[in-house]
Amino acid sequence: LDFATEWAATLRSIGDSESADVLEQVLRDEIRHVRSGWRWFREWTDVGADPWEAFVASLPPRVLPRHARGTRLHRAPRRAAGLDESFIDRLATTGGSRGRPGRLVVFNPGCEESLVTGESVPSKAARQTAIDLSLMLVALTREEDCLLVPEPPDPSRLARLCAAGFTLPELAVSGIPVGEAPDAVLARRRFGGLRPWGHVPELDRRLAPLRSRLSTGAGAPELSSCPASMDTFYRKSRGQELARAHALEGSESSWTVRDLDAWAATMGRASLEGRRRVVLKADLGASGRGQRRTQAWPPDDGDERFAASILRRQGALIIEAWHERVLDLSLHFTVLGPEQVRFDGATRFVVDDRGQYEGSVLGPWRQGLSADVQRALATECPDLDARFQILVQLIGKDLAGRGFLGPASLDSYLYRGPEDGSLHWRALVEINPRWTMGRLALALGRRHLSRRSRGELRVFSGGSVHEEGQRLEAAYPLVMEPQQDRPRIASGALVLSQTTPRTRLAAVLLAGAALEDTRS
Repeated sequence: LDFATEWAATLRSIGDSESADVLEQVLRDEIRHVRSGWRWFREWTDVGADPWEAFVASLPPRVLPRHARGTRLHRAPRRAAGLDESFIDRLATTGGSRGRPGRLVVFNPGCEESLVTGESVPSKAARQTAIDLSLMLVALTREEDCLLVPEPPDPSRLARLCAAGFTLPELAVSGIPVGEAPDAVLARRRFGGLRPWGHVPELDRRLAPLRSRLSTGAGAPELSSCPASMDTFYRKSRGQELARAHALEGSESSWTVRDLDAWAATMGRASLEGRRRVVLKADLGASGRGQRRTQAWPPDDGDERFAASILRRQGALIIEAWHERVLDLSLHFTVLGPEQVRFDGATRFVVDDRGQYEGSVLGPWRQGLSADVQRALATECPDLDARFQILVQLIGKDLAGRGFLGPASLDSYLYRGPEDGSLHWRALVEINPRWTMGRLALALGRRHLSRRSRGELRVFSGGSVHEEGQRLEAAYPLVMEPQQDRPRIASGALVLSQTTPRTRLAAVLLAGAALEDTRS
């Protein structure tokens, strides 16, 4: 249907009417064939069954719905064949490989938590996060990939993403993101690699039945399983050890303690050094969770209970001096081999008053900075981009030396010194050996935001995120800017994740006036 429609028009446009007539006859014949097939398909489908789900269920393991669509889907011949509009909508938004096996992509947001608990099933909060946000990973996937989602996505949400220029992967409903084992259908599939949000032993064990179904091919190297040292990659204490071993900037303002006596002594020392406020951080934590801000001395009973709990469960606690932060930055890189580390870029992120992640700025990390900050960067922190390159090479090669491959990020920040207010860089706060929200923002800025626009990736939380997403999309419809590779978003709001009235988290891309709305 698509081939004949497309090429008949192309041939007629260059004056080859004879060949165009042949293809148009082929198209008419094919419409009759599909109409007949559709009639019998509906006859044999159970009463009340969803036609799309029945169609997908009837396909052999290596045949995907994507194969029923050409490079471009044409609706008119399918309507002429009698296909339902909803069926055509689903076909228009389905993705998947047209040849080589793609990666199996899993969003497991509780990866750090699983290292603490050792549980084989994610916590209720991690499961809810996976349900709420799995769909946003379309920003990091390729068309040939298979992204697992805990619940069927709303076709209208997929259509909106396609209209915004996203090329969707295959979306397979699976319980893996919420702690279940692979089902029989998935276990028969062949994949080009496994790409979870973060490799951890808990997920590794559940994906073991798929290991024999992996095929190797071109592309960036990926871990197919967890190295023995995976636990240490996630620990903030490892980042602190590296920072001190290499005398990185800002390393003197952070300490790792492993018992309560050392904790009390370090709090006292921090106070004597003039550090009035500190942050207590769990060795294993993500997105600002597992931390407590407090005064250095004297610590209160709540501080001691927090420290004792973290030390009992994780064996280490980080104490950091509290700084007046000017910029929070994530540096993204990919470990390709023992001596191969690629710097992928930097993003600026935003945290709330509790230090928890709120969103990331899309586009160049310097974009939108005040003139004062720009001047301070130029005079007080020159050559920062070159220093980023040096830092990621150092950290990436350390990870590679202990068996790590794939994407990783590190957090750093710029702050005002307490004495004279000058700008300082704390080079390494923590290492994230996984995909991050910052990397997702990096991809959105490069692939989907107009180069002339300002935007942010924002995560909204609470009981009204579904309604807020609807309000933003209605108030700020997308304005697309044609580009050579794909249309890009010039302004507007786009919800990237699946939302329902029970959703607690939503990922939203904001550009132009929509961005100003959420700031006011």
